[in-house]
Amino acid sequence: MKISRIIKIIIFFLSVSPFIAVPLHSQMLMRARTQYSKAEVIEVSSAVPAGMDGAETVLVKFLSGEFKGGYVEVKNLIWNREEYNVRVERGDYVTVRTDFRPFEMTEFYISGRWRSPWVFISLALFFLIFLFCAGFKRWTALLALVLNVAVIFAVIIPLLKAGWPPFLTVLILQGITGGITLRVILGGGKKLVCALAGVVAGVAAGGVLALEFAGIMNMSGVFFPGARMLQSASRYLSGWNVSDFRGLFSAGVMIASMGAVADVAVTVSSGCWEVALKSERISAGDIWKSGINIGRDIIATMLNSLVIAFTALALPVISVFYLLEIPFIKALNFEFFTALASSALIASIALVLTVPVTASACGIIFKKE
Repeated sequence: MKISRIIKIIIFFLSVSPFIAVPLHSQMLMRARTQYSKAEVIEVSSAVPAGMDGAETVLVKFLSGEFKGGYVEVKNLIWNREEYNVRVERGDYVTVRTDFRPFEMTEFYISGRWRSPWVFISLALFFLIFLFCAGFKRWTALLALVLNVAVIFAVIIPLLKAGWPPFLTVLILQGITGGITLRVILGGGKKLVCALAGVVAGVAAGGVLALEFAGIMNMSGVFFPGARMLQSASRYLSGWNVSDFRGLFSAGVMIASMGAVADVAVTVSSGCWEVALKSERISAGDIWKSGINIGRDIIATMLNSLVIAFTALALPVISVFYLLEIPFIKALNFEFFTALASSALIASIALVLTVPVTASACGIIFKKE
């Protein structure tokens, strides 16, 4: 009797197990995903001649990912424009894209060369040179840099993805991170208050001007660098609610000007503090004049660096306009070019405005009358 019951239980389990296992297995299969792995090129076969479209077959050895240690034949897509191709040879290290699709064969493609180690090497080199030249006592400045980058990727981007207004989101968070950065660099006290006043005023002025100019010039925002890619991606990716591209433009200007504005504010605040510290009696006006003079000496070089940085971003577009002999007045009316030019000019205005605001705050707080 007991044996028959056991047999019945086994038969029952075998009969229902497919209905339990299949849904669980199907859930795993239905999750399409993509993985990028490091691989070494072992052999290149069926090479495609230059000037022709096709796909090369490349034998690679996976050095990371789920297929680590395995040898797999992958595709290397070749186009008739050589500048778009990734030509590989035996011994090269490449990035392999692996597409896992439900109920389909796994596909492998070479997506590019493996360059990430050099990024980390350059980062380590930067840290070493900075600490050697600036001194180990200035390691807190690196901490402030890491904080600002982390806030952008870990806080600002997720909030923008959730649909938060770009202008207010970036203004508030940049004010907070700016305050923390200045606290790390300057410590507490009056210098911090003056520098922070200049940073908040400069960054806010840049954001407001960018927002107003975008509206006055009737710019949609979709032609800003990267905006059309974001708009296209938002249609296919769930969870993205980004639609305020003018706000993104103003937010980008604030983030871009933050570093230069903070440099100027710290320099003016520290200079005015030294002037006031060495004086037994000094008026707010005299401190303000000293701050303006200090600011004038550094604005020229800072503006030069800022404008050149934005010009470098527009260099491919400027080259196209030049080669096609497009009139300058016509180029100014292209939204893409207008956005880049406006960004450089507005960020420069924010930088200049930081000087009198910081100097005024120093005059009010540092005066000895």
